[in-house]
Amino acid sequence: KILKEVEAEAWRTSAAITGEPRDVLKLEVEDGGMEASDIKRLKELEKENAKLKKMFAELSLENEALKDVITKKLEADEKRTLVDYVRETFQMSSRASCRALNISRSVYFYRPDKQRDLPVIEAIGRFAEKYPRYGFPKIFQKLRKAGNRWNHKRVHRIYCQLGLNLKRKGKQRLPSRNPIQLSIPGQMNQSWSVDFMSDSLADGRTFRTFNVLDDFNRQALGIEIDTNLPATRIIRVLNQIASWRGYPKQIRMDNGPEFILLAMAEWTESHRIQLEFIKPGKSTQNSFVERFNRTFREEILSYYIFKDLKEVRELTENWLRE
Repeated sequence: KILKEVEAEAWRTSAAITGEPRDVLKLEVEDGGMEASDIKRLKELEKENAKLKKMFAELSLENEALKDVITKKLEADEKRTLVDYVRETFQMSSRASCRALNISRSVYFYRPDKQRDLPVIEAIGRFAEKYPRYGFPKIFQKLRKAGNRWNHKRVHRIYCQLGLNLKRKGKQRLPSRNPIQLSIPGQMNQSWSVDFMSDSLADGRTFRTFNVLDDFNRQALGIEIDTNLPATRIIRVLNQIASWRGYPKQIRMDNGPEFILLAMAEWTESHRIQLEFIKPGKSTQNSFVERFNRTFREEILSYYIFKDLKEVRELTENWLRE
């Protein structure tokens, strides 16, 4: 704005002194006394400058993107390798190389002690071999019970590096249908959940398991195993559990033939126990014991090949104690 005011003042002064036409003086002021070739060259420089600005902006964006990838996506060892490559290839100092790659110099000069994690690796491997279906939370719990005080973040890092993560099967997401949530009892023996499972031995014979669970703390009260489990056997198992646990106020179950017999109804009536039958085909209404069944199948039934029922009972008893 100041330059324009000075040029206008110079134009009025020159017009008053020389008396030349207004158009001639205005053209001289606008062109600054430059030749046509100089004006053409100036316009070419302006276009070239605009191209250079655009190129600089694109290169700056690419540089920021590369630094972001290096910072967030690469491990510390990979970052150190990049800095060494830049130093050797372009003869740059460590400070300049770290600044160019957006890497802290403390990260570059740090040299980890690879022998430091050996005790953790051995402990994790020992428990992972003994409990192959345990994920990280249960493995970490076993480490703590064994007296190891390692930080959970350190243990999880090594656990992931060993590739011990269990693969989770994806589930199809259905739209929300406002399901009724199971109520959790306020104390023990308010509600038990029972269910049957089946599997086979190495010789092809099938056997069944009768699982009893307390809904309050999801504690497994007992697992009865045999080739045949009639209603009288079920009543005997429940009486054995009640002898040390006490009788429940309610038992949740499906509509299996063992549960709808007259003998079961008479037994529950004599002990003032309410039977809560789920709707046919609605296993989610008995979710507590269904979730327990999944764990039992993954860690015992599907993992071992059983020779006889004795082996099944021994492995199950050891699993319940742990």
